[in-house]
Formats: sequence, structure tokens, C-alpha cells
Amino acid sequence: RRLSLGIAVAPAEVATKLRRSVGLEDRDGVLVRGVEDGGAADRAGLRVGDLIVGAGVGDTAVVIDSIDALHTMLGRHEGATPLELSIVRGAEELSLSASFDETQADETQADEPPVSGSTDD
Repeated sequence: RRLSLGIAVAPAEVATKLRRSVGLEDRDGVLVRGVEDGGAADRAGLRVGDLIVGAGVGDTAVVIDSIDALHTMLGRHEGATPLELSIVRGAEELSLSASFDETQADETQADEPPVSGSTDD
């Protein structure tokens, strides 16, 4: 089991075009295209259009440059402590804190590919 942020993300090829259209073509990350009401991402303040570029706990942060990197981080995170997300929103870089509860575990395997180019993290 891995934790779920409660987001849908844009497929990589679509995300690249969207990042280019808003002037973020030089940034890799996971582009948020949907946020589940009441989920960890919603409670943390994540919004549609945010670009997740990093995640971690305490001093242990990793670059999030793909959905695979986000899946790996969620698969390794135990959920007892908040997950710090580094995001780009417009021209701002922000840090958000996502807290999880027991109902936010996704039954899919962390190494399963996203379905139809998107995923609910």
C-alpha cells in the first residue's frame, strides 16, 4: 500500500506543453490537474495548476521530476509525519505540508504505471 495525496496529474507530454504555456518550460515536476475534496493535498492547500517539484520529511527531500518520483516518495513515506511538498504556483515557490490519515492509503502498488496517463495520488 502507498499513501494517496488525492490528486490527478497531467500526462507527461501534456504537462510539458502546459508548463511551456505558463513560462515554466525549464522546470520539471508533476503538474496537478485535479484535487480531491478533503484529501491530503486539498487540506495542504494544493491547487489545480500547481507544479510539484520536491517532497520530503524534515531534512530528507527529493526532487520530484516525474510521476514515478512522486510514486516512489509516497511508497516510502509512512504517513505518521507530514510530507513537505515544494511547489511552483505561478511565479512563486511555496512549501506545503500534507498530512495523511489511515483512509488515504491507495491499494495499488507503487510501481504500477498510471492509468490513461494520469493518476490519483
